[in-house]
Amino acid sequence: MIDSRERTASFRGSIFGWAARAFYVAAVLAVVGMPLGAGGATDFSALFSSSSLDHCIGDLSHWSMQNGVLTAEESSRTTESVFLLRQERFENFILKFRTRSDGAALKVLFRASILPPGALAAFGATVGGDQWGDLTFRKPAVQFPKQTKAEPGHAAPGFPDAVGEPFVREADEVELVHSGFKTKLSREQWADCEIDALGDQILVKINGTTTARFRVDHSFYKKALGVDLPPELAGKSAPFYEGMIGFQLAPNASGKAEVKDIQIQTFGDVIWSDGGSPGQAGNGDANWKASAPEFQRTTDADWAEQTHELLGMANQAEGFHTIFDGKSLRGWNSSAIFWSAQDGVISGVPRNAFLVTDKKYSDFILKGSVRLSPEGGNSGVQVRSTVISDGMLGYQFDMGVPWWGQLYVESSMRGILAPVDDRMKRYHLIRTDDWNQFVIICKGHHVIGELNGETTFDLVDYYGDTAGWIGLQIHAGAPMTVEFKNLEIKELQ
Repeated sequence: MIDSRERTASFRGSIFGWAARAFYVAAVLAVVGMPLGAGGATDFSALFSSSSLDHCIGDLSHWSMQNGVLTAEESSRTTESVFLLRQERFENFILKFRTRSDGAALKVLFRASILPPGALAAFGATVGGDQWGDLTFRKPAVQFPKQTKAEPGHAAPGFPDAVGEPFVREADEVELVHSGFKTKLSREQWADCEIDALGDQILVKINGTTTARFRVDHSFYKKALGVDLPPELAGKSAPFYEGMIGFQLAPNASGKAEVKDIQIQTFGDVIWSDGGSPGQAGNGDANWKASAPEFQRTTDADWAEQTHELLGMANQAEGFHTIFDGKSLRGWNSSAIFWSAQDGVISGVPRNAFLVTDKKYSDFILKGSVRLSPEGGNSGVQVRSTVISDGMLGYQFDMGVPWWGQLYVESSMRGILAPVDDRMKRYHLIRTDDWNQFVIICKGHHVIGELNGETTFDLVDYYGDTAGWIGLQIHAGAPMTVEFKNLEIKELQ
């Protein structure tokens, strides 16, 4: 589960350590000017299914998708923002769409991450209401809130709690570019919109006019986060270079927003031949080069078909073998001070310590049972992870109230990839005084998690590691015990 030791104190004190681990990248391309859109591009593809909001998170009851038109209505009585986020992450892309707004203030969010305890950090482009074409940034929260008393469904007293699941509704926003752009469209007319997120450059275009240009550099981190970016963190090594795409309707407004023809084109690494001055992109749009993306997007139909196939394989007994002999820690690496094995059970006592397999795994189905005592315990299972000096970096199947069953990236600014959507529903799913069965499936970019027979996350993550160690976590904190048994794995071809 999420490590609260330094992170409860200050976001600023930990941002760069996380970012350096999460976004480390090798050598970049040579700088060569190319026309806009040339070189290494995929074709445009639909961001959403034309008839459903599958693989989306947020306020799904407020949004609808019919015949390729995404619609949301806002009431003047609504006091909180209404969100919809596509549960895919994108780094370098061109996003095109058409929109119209009948009074509702619509914002497109991109390179969005959910940072513990639920802060939604993202760039935002205004594409509806009275103002069009502005560029902003939602600041992440600074601290974890802590529980002070025992409440069902909440963290144990003294541990960081989750607020506003699946994410905090409101946040401070930093204005990056004020466009002053005014459309002459009536409320019935559609506006053509485009967002280019290409390396360290961001451009917003409304009806063919570039309304915002911005360069994400040291000045951005100073302005948006109040910190100086160390020189060694540049380009893709810096945080907020990839994330989800979605939409936000502002509160206290009345009207309807519609979006259609939502298409995305993805790229690999992007280099601009004219770096531009701090805070704005280069003088021209056509002086960048991109490599091809390292992935091909998965369609919703293929995504659903593979999910069905993988869950079916997880329910079959054939092909699984144990990774725990029931009496020793042979095949695992850690300090025996915090971990022990006997009578078919691995036990851990508090300290942020990991018990790690001595073998790396890539594509697999992992099954097991876990028990936390008391119920406010705090643990997790790492998969496809790397061992680092103070723990592990990588995917974690979170275990502990209120985080049970979510997918989090430990030691990383990538944050929570699949948050808990309903705190009390998840709380009633777990067995607080008994064993809980979990399943973790990794196949290519596809990652699935099950808790006591219910799927708690199902996503395709193009930027996550595809191989690494498996680790069991025991968290620092109050006296507690975590126990694991029946650990079995099936490696997939």
